Amino acid sequence: MSRPVSSATSTATGQALTRPLFLLELGFNVPVRYSSREQITWSSLLWQAASFKLGMAGQWSVELFNEALVIGQTVLTQGTSGRTARVYQLYGDGPSWADADGECMLDGEMGEATITGSTVTIALKRSAPQRTPRLYLNPPLCNHIPPAGTQIRTASGTVTLERG
Repeated sequence: MSRPVSSATSTATGQALTRPLFLLELGFNVPVRYSSREQITWSSLLWQAASFKLGMAGQWSVELFNEALVIGQTVLTQGTSGRTARVYQLYGDGPSWADADGECMLDGEMGEATITGSTVTIALKRSAPQRTPRLYLNPPLCNHIPPAGTQIRTASGTVTLERG
């Protein structure tokens, strides 16, 4: 299945040598968004230039430079378990990237974090599909339940009711 990309990305991926740009989003209380190159604006969000290494062989991980102990302090005070993590990849040189140019390489969550001196290493893992609301309602507690198969549409998606 093909997807539309901008002419800048099409040109960049057609060259013999490409220089990918990685974007890292960590879902702390205030989301942390880092770019592997310069500071950019993509998908209407600001991504700060930062020094990080992505480990993609086998187990995903990210190693961040703990500048002024900020990331280490955030990890210690807010924790990482179950918080969202996303990694995107773009090609070419901006600022002409379209929203569709970013390829989501990982949409998951953070795992265990290790703080050693000037670096913080966080394990990343893919999230399993979630079923919502993960609650079961059955008679006699609830007698007015719509039939299975009923679709409820909201701004954030569609929920189909199933029998438990």
